[in-house]
Amino acid sequence: MTKFKYLMTAAVAAGAFTMVGSAQAASIVCKSTPAKPKAPVESCSFDGTAGNFGSTPVAAGTVAKPGTASTVFQILLPQAGTFYISLTPGGPGIGFNKLTFGSATEINPPAGHLFDFTVKKGGWYDIGVWAKNTAKSPATFSSSFSFDAVPEPATWGMMIAGVGMAGASLRRRRSVRVAVA
Repeated sequence: MTKFKYLMTAAVAAGAFTMVGSAQAASIVCKSTPAKPKAPVESCSFDGTAGNFGSTPVAAGTVAKPGTASTVFQILLPQAGTFYISLTPGGPGIGFNKLTFGSATEINPPAGHLFDFTVKKGGWYDIGVWAKNTAKSPATFSSSFSFDAVPEPATWGMMIAGVGMAGASLRRRRSVRVAVA
């Protein structure tokens, strides 16, 4: 292999590792909000790309007077991207009154629907879920969420450089001429 091919192979490999690293390098922390400093965060977990909080209890109620519950916590997102959340009822009488993410609010969000919120920059974001229970027995609700990070500028630079080097190598190839006698 020529030096140019070695260089191109190294650039493509470095670009691939950079892209994988930036998508996975997330420091996600769940904690109670300042408004509820002693409120527990019901088993909140996040590995940088997917997570959940679960088993928030909701008291029994009736249609006329449903039992209610809410969970509000903060999550640390390291950079810009898209945050997705889906709500799951843990019983037949569970419904949702409100879902909030940062300053965005969804009223009467349907269970199972995948909501997406744009994150313009990294930082702490409040997430809140308010639920109601019209069944005569207690029930729970949970949620799953994921985060897709936008690649960092260095990653974009490596990808553009890799495409440019691949194009340059294709342009430099010499066509093979076949002599017919």
